[in-house]
Amino acid sequence: MSDKARQLFEYLLAVNNLRFKVIRDFKEYDKNWTKASLEEYGDGVYLLGEGEDGEAIIEIHRQKFTEEILTPPHPDKSIREWITYSYNHETKPPNIPAPKVLIQGTDEVEVRFEEDSSRLKLFNGWKSVWSDWAAEISRMKKVQTLYELFFRINQDFQVEGEGIELLLGNTIFTWKHEVDSILHPLFTTKLDIELDTDKGIITVKPTNQGY
Repeated sequence: MSDKARQLFEYLLAVNNLRFKVIRDFKEYDKNWTKASLEEYGDGVYLLGEGEDGEAIIEIHRQKFTEEILTPPHPDKSIREWITYSYNHETKPPNIPAPKVLIQGTDEVEVRFEEDSSRLKLFNGWKSVWSDWAAEISRMKKVQTLYELFFRINQDFQVEGEGIELLLGNTIFTWKHEVDSILHPLFTTKLDIELDTDKGIITVKPTNQGY
């Protein structure tokens, strides 16, 4: 990745539909991303040649959701009988199990899960591991959503041709005015999208027209 390309990628990536009005505020683009927002995706989204393609501005990898990855960690066997709810979805964290009612002679005795400190310790340990699993699944799904979005953008490129463009912006210019303010990169570079369906990799690079 050349220094010039690195300098260009300081602020904004945006999709522009050329059929509409001239954009004066980058927030009006159909889609836009800052470098910081793309860095938050973690593994699977690589910037400035950090992936397989050293010339890519952005490289997005299709995520592989195997059964092993999607299977959540299970609680310890000693407390598993208490867990009567599903914990298979990353958005539904485990909760302290409901109390049990035991029959002792002619009496009903309520037993609360958290009354046993060792039992509670096992639960908290499991919940911590489960939370790590859930966070990773959630992150991977966000990467996959981004991949699918750029996949659709690439399809739009094939259909509409020069009707849309993908831009890289650098150095935001701000000008406030009563009628029409400006918040837009001073410098933009047109980008192309390349799709490797076999590998499941989308790369975004400057067009052959150069900078």
